[in-house]
Amino acid sequence: MVGSDSTVWNLELVSDPLYGDFDFDGDGVRDETNMSCEACHGPGSAHWDAAGQGRFIVNPAKLTPERDAMLCGQCHSRPKGAFGSDSPVNADGWMMVAGTSRAQFLAEYATTQLDGATSDYYGDDDKHSKSHHQQYSDFIRSGMYKNDEVLMSCADCHDPHARKNVRQLRADPQDNVASCGACHVPEATNLAAHLDTKLGAGFGAMKPNAKCVDCHMPKTAKTGAGRPGISGHWQNDVSSHMFDVPSKSASSLSGTNMPTGYTNACGTCHGTVQ
Repeated sequence: MVGSDSTVWNLELVSDPLYGDFDFDGDGVRDETNMSCEACHGPGSAHWDAAGQGRFIVNPAKLTPERDAMLCGQCHSRPKGAFGSDSPVNADGWMMVAGTSRAQFLAEYATTQLDGATSDYYGDDDKHSKSHHQQYSDFIRSGMYKNDEVLMSCADCHDPHARKNVRQLRADPQDNVASCGACHVPEATNLAAHLDTKLGAGFGAMKPNAKCVDCHMPKTAKTGAGRPGISGHWQNDVSSHMFDVPSKSASSLSGTNMPTGYTNACGTCHGTVQ
């Protein structure tokens, strides 16, 4: 694709931060075509009118974890907005302003339901999400977000300004120690022993290359795109953000309960389990 400034844009390089904008409408000014700075940092126009000085601009790192996570939750959940769509907008048609609390978000921007309809969740015990844009809906119900020590936010694992790893993760999810070992030291550093404890002696040796995400972030959402996989999954399905291990007994291929990734993650050794 050639932009109005004769720059050749390679759309295959969208993962490079240098290719985050281009002159979409041909007016000679490069446009932000997806997420903008203001979605997380607040209205730049008010900041400009106030002659800067840090006014009207939000630094998410200084927000409480609840408000920090809400920045992502405005798009990664499925509340009905004022006009009945899955876009959480208020009566004036605006998305929430950075720094908004979840209570205010639910009161003003999610007028008909909280984080999705009943049909957006599977029937398993934990009610895993099965629709897109529900990572936040799962996350705030997880032990990862609300635990005995600290409230976590999406930014603990994702870096919104970087694309070093897939899905803007701070660490490579294929590296157990780098991705999970900072908090879960014994499990990540000795995964074989962890598998033996949870599944029985010898399981760790059977899966020497197992990843934490294989069991704790199974695929849940149905994309309807890509190639059909086994156990009802599709290529590039969205991973659960509840960080638990779904019960195999609660799994089904009928669509009522979550078709867990047991056949995907464990089928290499154990074959297809219905």
